[in-house]
Amino acid sequence: MSTAYGDEDHRSIEIVKGVLWSVGGSLAVNGDNTSWIGRGLSGKQRMGCFFLRDTNSSGVLIDTGPAILRSAVIDQVKQLVGRNGRLSVFLSRSEFESVGNLAALSQNFSIEGIYTGGVLSSRLDGFGNIGFSQGNEALQIKRVATETTVAVSQCRKLTFFTPSLRMLSAYWSYDQQTKALFPSDAFGYTIDSDDINERDAWKNLSARYWWLPGSKTSAIQQSLSAIFEKVEIEHICPAHGCIISGRNKVLRHYELVQQMLRDASNR
Repeated sequence: MSTAYGDEDHRSIEIVKGVLWSVGGSLAVNGDNTSWIGRGLSGKQRMGCFFLRDTNSSGVLIDTGPAILRSAVIDQVKQLVGRNGRLSVFLSRSEFESVGNLAALSQNFSIEGIYTGGVLSSRLDGFGNIGFSQGNEALQIKRVATETTVAVSQCRKLTFFTPSLRMLSAYWSYDQQTKALFPSDAFGYTIDSDDINERDAWKNLSARYWWLPGSKTSAIQQSLSAIFEKVEIEHICPAHGCIISGRNKVLRHYELVQQMLRDASNR
């Protein structure tokens, strides 16, 4: 990781040279004021969105980041595509962490398409309540069925998944070129480092997925293993938390999550 735009805490991070960046910054979190952090834990956590470059003036954003990082997101995307660059956007959830800067992005860039998972008749994930226009043109969110690969721009295709490990509706995406998995808020249990122990990882995972303790999770385990068997993953890029890069680290965190899921019924 080399190219960066912004100060130490609010800068882009180049994950795959010339193609994939994390956009946003690091914010202080703790178990008292952050819903997905376990009690007694605190530190800094990376938040924001991810940018896949197509050309010097166009690309794909995975989510848009929270509003608190709006200035950092807009400035960093301008550095990557220039002013009035062209963007396609994939939204993993209808929560503010995912959609918080969508309107601001539309005011600064040309939005060519907005995508999310699910089916057209879905009314439970909140996307039916999101709508805005760019100039005189109304922008609509395009729904994509699970395990479908779709061209989201002229240069890039993404594969969409609907995982079992989620809160209400959440959708994952995968980019074949970079071998990057974008699992929304799953794998978001790390704080200062991806070298987290199982105890703290469980505190954070179960803070977000509060229904996990005592649950039977065999179906969730199977859903997770099916995704990791279907595609080759070299980077795990969660909406918040550390970017997990390298096959060994990816495998460690996959096995860590599977272990926590196996143990959930006894917690």
